[in-house]
Amino acid sequence: MIMTTDIHMRIDGKIKTSAERLFSEMGLTLSKGIALYLYKVVSAGRIPFDLSVPDKKSLKVIARAKSGKGLHEVKNTKELFKELGK
Repeated sequence: MIMTTDIHMRIDGKIKTSAERLFSEMGLTLSKGIALYLYKVVSAGRIPFDLSVPDKKSLKVIARAKSGKGLHEVKNTKELFKELGK
């Protein structure tokens, strides 16, 4: 038999409402959605998404890649490594 416990937390009302709506569309309650998240944290042994913030240089590269400007294409990995000098 599974023993359950209560969790009490405070969160922005707009976030709660949005999360409830999304979970509902998936056929879940807010409680079940949060429980799934906690199960994932425990099974992975970490927060299951990246929390890092890219530095300014990375943000510029990401923006350039998304725009498609200044990209260099290669035909295959052999050509890529040749150009990289490896």
